[in-house]
Amino acid sequence: MLIGIGLGPGNPDLLTLAAVKALKDSRKVYVPGKMAAELVAPYAKADVLDFPMIQDEAELSKLWEANAGIVADEAGKGTVSFAVIGDPNFFSTFSHLRRTIEEKYPEIEITTIPGVSAITAQASRTNISIESSFIVSDGSPVDTKIILKTKNPQKAKEDLAKEGFNDLIYAERLFMENENVTRDIPQKGDYFSMLVAGRRKSKTQPKGKLYIVGIGPGAVEHLTGKAKNALIISEYIIGNGTYLDQIAEITKNSKIIRSGMGGEIERARKAVELGKDHVVSIISGGDANVYGMAGLVLEVAEKESDIDIEVIPGVTALSAAASLLGAPLVNDFSVISLSDLLTGIEVIERRLDKAAEADFAIAIYNPKSRSRRHNFEGAVEIIRKYRNDNTPVGIVKNATREGETVIATTLGRVMEYNDIIDMSTIVLIGNSESRLWDNRIITPRGYQRKYAY
Repeated sequence: MLIGIGLGPGNPDLLTLAAVKALKDSRKVYVPGKMAAELVAPYAKADVLDFPMIQDEAELSKLWEANAGIVADEAGKGTVSFAVIGDPNFFSTFSHLRRTIEEKYPEIEITTIPGVSAITAQASRTNISIESSFIVSDGSPVDTKIILKTKNPQKAKEDLAKEGFNDLIYAERLFMENENVTRDIPQKGDYFSMLVAGRRKSKTQPKGKLYIVGIGPGAVEHLTGKAKNALIISEYIIGNGTYLDQIAEITKNSKIIRSGMGGEIERARKAVELGKDHVVSIISGGDANVYGMAGLVLEVAEKESDIDIEVIPGVTALSAAASLLGAPLVNDFSVISLSDLLTGIEVIERRLDKAAEADFAIAIYNPKSRSRRHNFEGAVEIIRKYRNDNTPVGIVKNATREGETVIATTLGRVMEYNDIIDMSTIVLIGNSESRLWDNRIITPRGYQRKYAY
């Protein structure tokens, strides 16, 4: 994680408590100059990165990318901070660094801690009370307007739209209890509110963005930083109700569109439709490319045009299950779903037969449902043609979620656990060299044969 920290206008007494804590807790702190380094010094040793004031855009681009690489490399290992004078989101070096990292290293989660800005510092120092509208400008075109204490947000929205400001975020009670940040502009505004309005960069640029997000196996801590960021900024989040419930704590400011099993086509169409003009996330459990929504959404989208789509990977149920069983899949393996809703059972059984004959470790998705009780029993019998009954088998139900169950058994005994196996279960079957140890499964990679350790 990368934290952009505002150090305030230059007086160490004006650092916030949150800034001080983040500086102390960061495994690494970077600053863009000596003044920032001096402010940081009582709390952390800072590395100064060079950001020279030059006009050569090509040279500047190289410097930004080099510095972004340094920071991103450390941020991938743990929490690091980049501290700047003032506020990190107002005309700051951090804004440029953030943009480069988001482009080059999208997996890095980024957040900021506000600082006392030069604007409020000058008001204090000069004893000027600002009680009406004012303009802050560096001479560049105005791309953002902020309206404070928005009594009638809908009227403000209409007025802003006439000026070309169509990208709106409403925020109230920031950093307080009952904080609300949303793109769903309310009828009535709170006293502690603001409306942030931006211009869309060009008429030819797509107005919306559609994220196809893998949310991981269930627990929010297994959600990637990039997936979390996409969900937070989405106006709409579309998905199966079970998966939406798993991420409810981070979707409270978005409009939720939910449906049950069998509603996949409807969800995909809705996501593509809304994604033309809004920021939208459609979610899949695990990874969207592993029996997930990515394929269907892209099939629907290929009939459309002018839509910006990004697929964000997630931790698969397969990976989560394997981690709970030790090392069952470190060599070649195959992944097969036993659901015959879209693939005929004859095709599924033929694939199972070939995978078992070739001595792949086998991961089975969707082993059994209420209406499909016998496919798993048939799959076990196919595999037993090629594996002995001592072959290790792992059964993982609700991996990383409430009700998690992990069982390490053998192919000869797996049907003893038939009653607990369902659609939320992953079954991992070892190859001919796999073995059980301490309720774990080890599938050798081959190091012992080569290196005789």
